[in-house]
Amino acid sequence: MMFLQKRDFNNTKSAAIILALISTTVIWPCAHADSRNWQKLQDQATAAYQNKDFTQAQTSFSAAIAEAQSLNDNEKLGRSLNGLAMMYDAQKQYDQARDAYLKAIAAKEKATSADSESLLPTLNNLAILDREQAKYPDAQSIYERTVSIEEKAHGADHPATAVALNNLASTLRAQAKFAEAEPLLQRCLAIMQKNYGANHPSVAKCLDNLGTLAKEQGNQELSEKYFQQATTIRQKDTSSSSVLVQSEKAESLTKMASLYRQKGEFEKAEPLLKEALSITEQSSGANSENSARALNNLAMLNRELGKFTAAEPLYRQSLKIRQTLNTDPEQIASSYDNLGSLFMETEKYDLAGPMFQKGLELRQAQGQSNPKGLQTSYNNLAELARDQGDVTKAIALARQSLAVAQQQKDANGDVAVSMNNLALLYKEQGDKGQTEDLFKQLVAMGEKDPNRDPVSYANNLNNLARLYRDEGKLADAEPLYKQSLALREKALGPQSAQVGATLRNYAILLRELNRGAEATAMDKRAEAIEDKQ
Repeated sequence: MMFLQKRDFNNTKSAAIILALISTTVIWPCAHADSRNWQKLQDQATAAYQNKDFTQAQTSFSAAIAEAQSLNDNEKLGRSLNGLAMMYDAQKQYDQARDAYLKAIAAKEKATSADSESLLPTLNNLAILDREQAKYPDAQSIYERTVSIEEKAHGADHPATAVALNNLASTLRAQAKFAEAEPLLQRCLAIMQKNYGANHPSVAKCLDNLGTLAKEQGNQELSEKYFQQATTIRQKDTSSSSVLVQSEKAESLTKMASLYRQKGEFEKAEPLLKEALSITEQSSGANSENSARALNNLAMLNRELGKFTAAEPLYRQSLKIRQTLNTDPEQIASSYDNLGSLFMETEKYDLAGPMFQKGLELRQAQGQSNPKGLQTSYNNLAELARDQGDVTKAIALARQSLAVAQQQKDANGDVAVSMNNLALLYKEQGDKGQTEDLFKQLVAMGEKDPNRDPVSYANNLNNLARLYRDEGKLADAEPLYKQSLALREKALGPQSAQVGATLRNYAILLRELNRGAEATAMDKRAEAIEDKQ
């Protein structure tokens, strides 16, 4: 969960203007008039941005930038550049946005210093942009800097420092660096408790984040504990009926329900999701995006329970709300995907295809602004073709997904996902050569990538090891299983379910290598892990 939003249009502090008395015979230019002109242009640009008149916003921001440069005022220049970057960002012109953010940071550094608090809004904006583009190492570096600045400006135990710690932890978690993220979240929690008390909404946010981290590590017991504490705090909070407070109550209920779904305790999840929907409809309105999301969550649960008849109208209602709101095309496409997946499960392929196709058309209309969405559509259509027995068509669609990923900068993760899907299709088709070649490419990509996701890399090693084992290349398979096991233990913890699965696979291989004692020891370790799940 992120605390920060993109910001910093007009947040400067008033500054006294000190005039030196030189000589009454010297006439100086009127700096006040020039500053007022810059402020006028900045205000015009801000208003245009807020009204989504991006053409006018760009014109006014550019004029404000030129005015700030003529004044040789780096503080004003930094603010105008930040505004221009936010305008590009809002239009998903990410390369232009990043360039403008970097120029804004450089200008602000000249106006103040490299560790000035005034840099924080732009640094956070750039970090959010990098996170949205999955450039997690870049975002991590920026958030490490914001933590340092906050600590210097406010102290180690200030809530602003806690927010910076949370953002850094969130970025580490996105990279599966769980061991590094956990102490930061614990520190965030301690700071919020110290400043606000044990029952403050900010404390609940920290508990939510710790619960999510524990869930991703496979520690369901600890995750439930944190989520329950957060839910209790929010249910006791009667201080406000604002949309934000109520949406956070609904969010806590949804997180708890998600955990119960993961544990297979669907009877516990259903009343929580119904309550979350009720709260959301009352606070945000029955036809809001928040309600569409809550309907979608309840539909998903019904689908998991096999209540397909109950799920379909909920999905359709969610889609209708989004179409009426004319919301983000990606949200509408996602609703089509959900209906398509529901129809696939009930083998209504004639209904599933049009849903997936509508989602694809919406995303294609957005051009290359949402490559992840395009990949999702191609992957859905590939899965549909596979389920209908047309593996050749599925492979063609999977290749389109891979092509979209390969066209993007810094998209190794997306390339890996598409490549893995394609490899599995080739394996199903019986093309061992193509399958092995793709799995080898995946492993080679991981070896060369210093910022690789260790969990995904471990999965790729495991897949190649399994392929070698099936082909009788036992000596080639063993080091891959060994490396996969070590990576999963480090990233997920020695008691995670994925570690248990690797131990089972490794044990099978060891028996084929006539190393029965080692295999038995691994099976015992796996059994101990499975008993705790």
